[in-house]
Amino acid sequence: LVVLATASKELGLAQLGVLAAWDVMRGGLNPLAVLLPKAAVADPTSQDGNRRRGLWFGFRLAVMVGVGISVLVARVRIMHGSPHFTAHNNAAAFVGDRWLRWLSYWHIYSLNLWLLLWPNTLCCDWSMGSIPLITALHDPRNL
Repeated sequence: LVVLATASKELGLAQLGVLAAWDVMRGGLNPLAVLLPKAAVADPTSQDGNRRRGLWFGFRLAVMVGVGISVLVARVRIMHGSPHFTAHNNAAAFVGDRWLRWLSYWHIYSLNLWLLLWPNTLCCDWSMGSIPLITALHDPRNL
């Protein structure tokens, strides 16, 4: 699924990081038992289990990294290099003043956070000027 998601949008590749984090959180690896095997676990049979689990986790992580690099290389080759963005695709990146660009980016980040909390105005594509940029320091959206 990550390969198909990355074929349509670059964000699909981020799912590999989410999967690795999920693997750690669900108990795929106990970092304390791996770093301090004698202090964390007194039972020698548990130490062998932690070692096997750590090796299995390392293998899964290596496979995810390998798949991620392969998919990324394939996507760049299909696109014939890195993407070239214009002001229509990412207007905030083309704001002349550094501070206004920074404020525009933070306005977009805050809007995205708000959409996570209250998704009442979702859109399939937020490019092409659909979010007005910050054009002055005294813009009320800066608050």
